[in-house]
Amino acid sequence: MRRFRSRLSALSMMVLVVSASGCAGWKTESVPPQELLRGGHEVPAVRVIRQNNAQVELFDPVLVGDSIRGTPTERAIQRITVPLSDVRQIQSRRTSMGKTLLMVLAIGGGVAVYGLLQELNQGY
Repeated sequence: MRRFRSRLSALSMMVLVVSASGCAGWKTESVPPQELLRGGHEVPAVRVIRQNNAQVELFDPVLVGDSIRGTPTERAIQRITVPLSDVRQIQSRRTSMGKTLLMVLAIGGGVAVYGLLQELNQGY
């Protein structure tokens, strides 16, 4: 029983770490970049699709004059600037609570089935 609990707690910690980041995806925005970035709500990251179809991910994006400025990764110091005239489409990064919950339930169910099977095998 003790081994089961230690395995269960280790697997539970793994589930917690994996699910902490959540299931995120990119949502194509129907509003222009100026409206999205001025809207008063914080956008943690955007994917800019340029006129030549090149994609650039910008974290902590801000509107500066006629350009979007952000960092290429969450921890980067160097900033990238993309002129608004070069933006064909913009997508924002969103976390899906439904997908995250489904992932946590699936992993939790797998851990429960594993624990049950381990418990049933103890007598043999």
